Amino acid sequence: MDRANLSVAGTSIQKEFDLSPANLGLLFSMFTWTYVLSQIPVGYILDRIGVRKLYGCAIIIWSIFTCLMGLASHHLFTTAIASFAFLLLCRALIGIAEAPSFPANAKIISTWFPTQERASSTAIYACAQYIGLALLTPVLAFIVANYGWEMSFYASGGAGIVFGVYWLYKYRDL
Repeated sequence: MDRANLSVAGTSIQKEFDLSPANLGLLFSMFTWTYVLSQIPVGYILDRIGVRKLYGCAIIIWSIFTCLMGLASHHLFTTAIASFAFLLLCRALIGIAEAPSFPANAKIISTWFPTQERASSTAIYACAQYIGLALLTPVLAFIVANYGWEMSFYASGGAGIVFGVYWLYKYRDL
């Protein structure tokens, strides 16, 4: 959900802060740049400290930054430029924090599934991401339409925090 909420809320954010299409594009791409640049270092760290701690903490951290995006319209930010800069910072930090997701899931699959089941396990994981997006994007659209764009970030970030805590409590590395 944290990736989809900006797509759903983007039009509202663009109007509220009078963002140009180029600025909105920068906001969309900021996540991808930091996500990609962080993948290799994060993979190295995952191999050293394990999936449970790093992935669980990463989920909580990216979810906190997702929640914080909802504060961009808060009176703390006195100009649209300050709000835009805050949104960019949050998106960059979400990308860094979310970078462990793919390497962690690859490690989970290689740890918990026998070799002959890894391709199908990876396919299920990949499909589940897109099924989740397909099912939850309309929910985010409903939230944006009825409660404002900020609430979509609070809702998706809050759900992520709950899941991250659950992950830390339940998941065990081998």
